Amino acid sequence: MLLPRSFNDREVATAEPLPAPVAADLRRMMELTAAEGTAAGLGLGAGAGAKTGSAEVGGQEQPDSWFTAYRGDVAAAAVVPEGGHGSEAAGPVVSAVLAAG
Repeated sequence: MLLPRSFNDREVATAEPLPAPVAADLRRMMELTAAEGTAAGLGLGAGAGAKTGSAEVGGQEQPDSWFTAYRGDVAAAAVVPEGGHGSEAAGPVVSAVLAAG
């Protein structure tokens, strides 16, 4: 969704790029997650990076599942309410998007 520079009487924040060494470290950590970590079972392929997660919400039996990944210049993210761990529910959604694109 694109927002105007002000939204609901508030200024929208402007993103600043990460310093190159920080971006390189983050990319390497995400690549390790995709290749050998919690996202390894999704088969994201060479050059992919990923981050899995879950968020406990009061009153829910299962945590919300979230997952974000990239391969090349394509990135995708998904949240599945009460889906459990990130690689279990949201991971396959993102994997399918990356496989298609």
